[in-house]
Amino acid sequence: MFKVASDGAYSSLYSFCGQTNCTDGKAPAGGVILDASGNLYGTTSAGGNGYGTVFKLSPQGFGTETVLYSFLGATSSDGSSPMYGSLIFDAFGNLYGTTAYGGDPNCSPPQGCGTVFKVPSSGGTETVLYRFEGNDISNQDGRNPLGGLIFDAAGNLYGTTSNGGGLCNGQPCWGTMFKLAPDGHETILSTYYNSTVGGGHPEGTLLKGANGYLYNTTSAGARYGAGSFIEHWPDGHTAVVDFNFPEKDGSPYAGVIADPSGNFYAVGAGIGAHHHFGAVYKISP
Repeated sequence: MFKVASDGAYSSLYSFCGQTNCTDGKAPAGGVILDASGNLYGTTSAGGNGYGTVFKLSPQGFGTETVLYSFLGATSSDGSSPMYGSLIFDAFGNLYGTTAYGGDPNCSPPQGCGTVFKVPSSGGTETVLYRFEGNDISNQDGRNPLGGLIFDAAGNLYGTTSNGGGLCNGQPCWGTMFKLAPDGHETILSTYYNSTVGGGHPEGTLLKGANGYLYNTTSAGARYGAGSFIEHWPDGHTAVVDFNFPEKDGSPYAGVIADPSGNFYAVGAGIGAHHHFGAVYKISP
């Protein structure tokens, strides 16, 4: 884990163990968040018990890491392999996130289809809020959430799954956008599929705009095969911006951010990007 100051100075904050089943975690794939005391919170996709961790890094010295929770494995009910999304806080200091696998071992055996979870920021017991079961095309709730979550004012959680969603135009869907109520009830707000409109396999975290709309990217499909940028309206309609030049832009695997003027920024990666090293792009309203 590292820090880059505004003057460009680089500092290493913590180095995770690189061995198999390191207890402190291994291979952090998502971002980190800060609390008011300057502590950092994040996840690793491996290590701990072998299936990822939730950790806290205190700012003193080189950094003191505390493992708040170690996931038990793909065949367990608690989840496995938190991936690209950052954690989020609720008003009580609890941490919320997703795992790409684990949960229901009967879904896509033996890996499981992923979870939404809660862990106290002080550590302790993990609570699974939802287990995805969308491996079968008859089940529309999706599977394999790779991005993080966002809250609304009523305490509902919103996120995406990178696969599943049942059938879309007679073919397996390529992911979902979902809402999870505080009582654990899931509602599918949108499905994604391999078409010339929208594309599929969303992997980043949703962004809620000042206008109340939700924004995200898909990493594949759409008109040019490189994914899209999507605006979701509250009434269920969508507006799509295709990534028109995959040989230049690459596919967007992360979400988007916005500036005060309403411009959106994202990154493209993969073999489609110019020189194969990726690109940063801006989408104006």
